[in-house]
Amino acid sequence: MKNIAFLFCFSALILIGGVAFAYETPLQDVGSKKLLEKNVEMVQKYADRFGCSNFVFGNIVNKSGGQIVTMEFMPPDLANPKEWTRMLSVTTYALSGDKKADTAAQRNLIELLRTQFIRPGNIVSADQNYLINWNADPALFIQYTVGRGTPQEVTYAGAFLRTSENTASYIQLSARGRPLKKSESVNMHLLVNPTADQPPRQR
Repeated sequence: MKNIAFLFCFSALILIGGVAFAYETPLQDVGSKKLLEKNVEMVQKYADRFGCSNFVFGNIVNKSGGQIVTMEFMPPDLANPKEWTRMLSVTTYALSGDKKADTAAQRNLIELLRTQFIRPGNIVSADQNYLINWNADPALFIQYTVGRGTPQEVTYAGAFLRTSENTASYIQLSARGRPLKKSESVNMHLLVNPTADQPPRQR
């Protein structure tokens, strides 16, 4: 149960949403920074996949025996991070290693994500649950828009999945200034559905 308890601080931690070490972090101690860098190395392949290879921010929160690691990545050619048009945020959660407890924890996280994003004012264009890793792990793909039709419009595509033996992650691509390309959305969807780029079958 200790793994479930720390999940409920999740909504406060969502970031609108070789390691590069020129990054910002509130972490001070060397041990925490090394742990953060280890997590960045683990998820760097996702950042590279979405053209956001530059690691710009990271933090770790320890809660009830579990760790939540937040990381932000941006395109390497972005001169001013505050003027971003593409951002990849990754939030990684510690799992216990116990299959039953981890399945329950992942399902709880998925529902927390859905609660966070399926809300008045957000335009949800995709909300799909999956079982992956030979049906052993729950997963999620979600796509939504905030502030549609306003100068602050941002579109998002995100996937929740197990990323290692003892971690699960929510990976989200945010687009500001222009909507997500279909290829970007499909690329995110492919993380949890290997047939996402195939046309639907004709009946």
